[in-house]
Amino acid sequence: MANRAHLFLANPKGTHQYFDISRGYESKTIPDKDPEAYTYQKQFLKACYIDFNRERQIRITNRNLTVPEHIDYMKIDFYNIFNDITKNRFKREFGLAPIAYDNFNQTVLFVIQNTALFDDFINLLKQFYESPITVHPSHKNYSIITIIKDFKFLSSKIILQNYYGDNLVLQLINPYEIGVKFSRIFRSFTEHLTNLINTNPLLKFNQIDNDLIELKNIPVTEIKLLVDNFDIIQKVQSFRYPAIRPNALNAPELSWNLNVTANDNLPIIGILDTGVKQIEPLKKVIVNQGFDISTTTNPNPFKVSVAHGTTVASLASLGVDFFNSGNDIEASSRIMSIKIMDSEEGCFSLFDLEKTIKDAHNQGVRIFNLSVVGFAKKYNSNFSDHAYLLDKLAYEYDLLIFIATGNLSIEDIQEIQRVKNENPYFLDYPNHFYNPHESCSVHDCECSNISLPSESLNNMTVGAIADNLNPDAISHLTLSKELPAYYTRKFHYDYSQKINDTPFQDNQKNSKLFKPDIVMPGGDVLNNDSSMQVIGLGILGDFYIQSAGTSLAAPLAANIAARVISGYPRLNMQSIKALVINSASKPSNSAFLKSLVEKLKNEEAQIRYGQNFNELDVDIRRKLSELFNSERLLSYLIGHGLPDADRCLNSTNKRITTILEDHIQLNTHKAININLPLYLNEYPKPSAIVTINATLCYKFKPVLNNHLAYNPLHISFNFCKSLVKDNCENNAKILAHNDDQYFEQFYGPKFENVDKTEARMKALGIKSKVKPWSDDFYPVNSKPFSNTQHIKIQINAEELAKVDNQITLIVRCTAKNDLEPEILNYLQTTIHPFSIALTFEERENDFFELKDFYAEMQAINILENIVELEAVNELDNS
Repeated sequence: MANRAHLFLANPKGTHQYFDISRGYESKTIPDKDPEAYTYQKQFLKACYIDFNRERQIRITNRNLTVPEHIDYMKIDFYNIFNDITKNRFKREFGLAPIAYDNFNQTVLFVIQNTALFDDFINLLKQFYESPITVHPSHKNYSIITIIKDFKFLSSKIILQNYYGDNLVLQLINPYEIGVKFSRIFRSFTEHLTNLINTNPLLKFNQIDNDLIELKNIPVTEIKLLVDNFDIIQKVQSFRYPAIRPNALNAPELSWNLNVTANDNLPIIGILDTGVKQIEPLKKVIVNQGFDISTTTNPNPFKVSVAHGTTVASLASLGVDFFNSGNDIEASSRIMSIKIMDSEEGCFSLFDLEKTIKDAHNQGVRIFNLSVVGFAKKYNSNFSDHAYLLDKLAYEYDLLIFIATGNLSIEDIQEIQRVKNENPYFLDYPNHFYNPHESCSVHDCECSNISLPSESLNNMTVGAIADNLNPDAISHLTLSKELPAYYTRKFHYDYSQKINDTPFQDNQKNSKLFKPDIVMPGGDVLNNDSSMQVIGLGILGDFYIQSAGTSLAAPLAANIAARVISGYPRLNMQSIKALVINSASKPSNSAFLKSLVEKLKNEEAQIRYGQNFNELDVDIRRKLSELFNSERLLSYLIGHGLPDADRCLNSTNKRITTILEDHIQLNTHKAININLPLYLNEYPKPSAIVTINATLCYKFKPVLNNHLAYNPLHISFNFCKSLVKDNCENNAKILAHNDDQYFEQFYGPKFENVDKTEARMKALGIKSKVKPWSDDFYPVNSKPFSNTQHIKIQINAEELAKVDNQITLIVRCTAKNDLEPEILNYLQTTIHPFSIALTFEERENDFFELKDFYAEMQAINILENIVELEAVNELDNS
């Protein structure tokens, strides 16, 4: 089939500014229990109070600098989500104002604003733990205390728990609830740091963000002095990164014997790594401008000590063509060396990283690759400062960073293989990825969680399958080449875990939120033949080296994005992201996870109910099946799957990809009617004749220190029947209000006697009823949102006739409302951009062999040629 260009979808749009979130907030209900059941909680909270007073007194004693103000903080773990109702009560009655949220907003850091009101809180606490064992706390003044699991004073020890030297980032308290006191302390804090710098020129102090301060070369004694005295420091974090050594097994050659050609107009990929050496094959693709933040002494982005950055750069520039194009290869992108580390492990400055990415973007770089990542994330942990920084950059600039998920280290994998006799089932593939019930001396399934900052939502996270792009090679530790590689990492959310001793509730879960976004080939490990043959430095014969890892998969994905930009330079980077994800397909089904999931369900059934899974009643089996779900685990390992570069780049006469780049206001519905060719109705078989794949991507301004509201913005989409043919304004209004009057026309008098929710779903359905939305907003304040969503729908001839060959794409937008006024005002006054990639594909068949599906879609819709528009814009600007 001849290749065709992708097109912009420019059909008329109907907008209606209304969004009904009246389903509201569902708080968790804690089952009623006997008064005696509170005994342990009373004892524990009494012990917490004793510890709180002790740590508070230690902090007062350790204050030894003259600081104009002092503030105390309290961290409370709740059994349920801390909602607006409780928030208002804690602030109004107890003088406790929330300033940071963690653990899906069940852990809250409070500032003690009013000590007199705080004494009332302490009195209630005492009343609770001193109350008689026979008295139930319900309807008592102190009943509010029963929602608290434990609490702590924010001590220096807690602030420093993630400090272990090297570069530091201080996370400051949000000043919103502190006001003038914060300003006075911050002024004293900066004066103190300035004096330190005057006496120690090696010390560096940078403000990365309003809430983030970076310090370099500061002695441990000074860090402790800062933390003990300045009550605006919430957290101290060190940024060290584990080894990135590629397990290279040298394969000597006399030379690379590789000829690379490059067009000067190719897009540039910034390689955030260990530097890129100007070796012979890459000389034509490496731009002269580069950056080195690894040292302040003679910085040189092309002076390298290890091959990692150079290998990554070669794959970013050459892509899979490196493996299948012989000795003559045409590059897909040029390379900018951005050296952030010099060795196989170490740390780098987040401030310098942010500045360098901005500088590189000013030089025209829109794609970056980050294959240097940190340690594995704890289950259900909050977003890291590093991810926040990268998300903020992606929001503020038109850029996209491809981030590797990280690998299980070679050393760990070797140890796992060595001790397999300890627990062969747990350590065998794929059981090592996930089994919260088991661990062994060398492995815990939490170790296979993604590495920070790959939880970044505005950017692209890339995992690896075991394919090494050598058709003659077989996988080694992995069962087959198309499956997730043994070393790749999974998403760190796990709904089978508890938060503050409380199980996840349904209204906290979002099955549409996961990482990685995609996978690419990365080779397999511990066997030379199953790893990838990639470019080395040319030192001591390592012209070509054997390697494997997500470090190699990420640049292969970045290369696809560069190729799309070359073809469609007008597209924004969220559209590029949407195109790449929309082209992806899962390289396998979840069957290889079946035995693991069945084992987990049986173990959980025994733990919870003392029975085997199959002995439980159907409702309990359903709940356990939702907890341990092979499809979800597969998504946590491979995301949306393996992208298809050709589908990213080209449409055909039987497949057309359109791009919608648009904006939407808060609490708004937008409808776009899309027409499908009439000739498809003649298809004589009951099977689907057209398939629609659609992917929505949008970027958001991240909110630091609010786990559930890190992404405060909800945009989602769906397909439905065009209720009013050729009238997108009315369709938007009907879909926004969802009122009975709009659906009575489909049922007449019978509407009063039917299940109205079911009736609406049937009336809206292209199929028997409307499919679920791409992401569910409900409940708006207790569920995390996904900003990358995909829907696939297959339509047969009968269904096409039912909708009269017109469907409606509906997009909706809302946001969390329990936010600081400044953030909420920003969301309300900003028009939010989004991109949707839509691929319409006619089923391969003999009936319409001579029909041009692409041309027919053009004839009945308003579709604009992206490439031609780009050329016109260039002429207009010349």
